[in-house]
Amino acid sequence: MTTTTNETDKWLTFYLGRQLYAVKALMVREIIRRPELHGEAMAEAGHSQGIEGIIAYRGSAVTVINGLQRMSIRDEADAGMLIVLSNGVDQAALAVTRMGDVEEYKTADFQNVHAASDPALHGVVRDGDTLVIGISAEQLLSELDV
Repeated sequence: MTTTTNETDKWLTFYLGRQLYAVKALMVREIIRRPELHGEAMAEAGHSQGIEGIIAYRGSAVTVINGLQRMSIRDEADAGMLIVLSNGVDQAALAVTRMGDVEEYKTADFQNVHAASDPALHGVVRDGDTLVIGISAEQLLSELDV
């Protein structure tokens, strides 16, 4: 199903450091506290994508992406929550600093950003006095080659 520019989608907001981000709520499977990671040696190979390790999640091995590292944010904040993302086939867990709320944004309200700098950036939308950066969960999942 193609989304038109006038349609409103629900987005789950979260923080990476002090910056507010969002992913489409339909891509979110669950929000969990961060468990112990396994396979932390993966971080070396996947450092450019912020891959941190693997968790056991509902009988499956799921890759954990550190959102702070993935978005090149230099912040000492602890990424203690995981947003489990799924496209129905692949899944990954995005480690975030803290959760926000579920918000509704129109596709047309997102301003394009330079996707050449990071294809995972969906765009930026203003919510009152706050800028919210939209992240493409589809792109994050495709980068994992799972």
